[in-house]
Amino acid sequence: MSTIHQRILTIIDEQNLSIASFERKIDVGRNSISMAIRKKSAIDHNVLKKINEKFPTYSFGWIITGKSEVDRESSAEFSRDVMLLFKKRKDKI
Repeated sequence: MSTIHQRILTIIDEQNLSIASFERKIDVGRNSISMAIRKKSAIDHNVLKKINEKFPTYSFGWIITGKSEVDRESSAEFSRDVMLLFKKRKDKI
């Protein structure tokens, strides 16, 4: 089973990017992704959101769980649910 870190590396590889260029493309701090991958640390929800926004062909579901979503309706529904969770979390802060 792959980890979220391995799936991010898959995106980087499939997009023919270096980790540094990937970080620039999703507009995160220098070495933030490389450090998270190296240390196997948690990936912030804002980073996941940026990855999905810049690379929409990779669904939230796949990035987070590694499971592909079969139909677009369930994919859209899952994305809405995840965005609602992000919003609720942000509202609490």
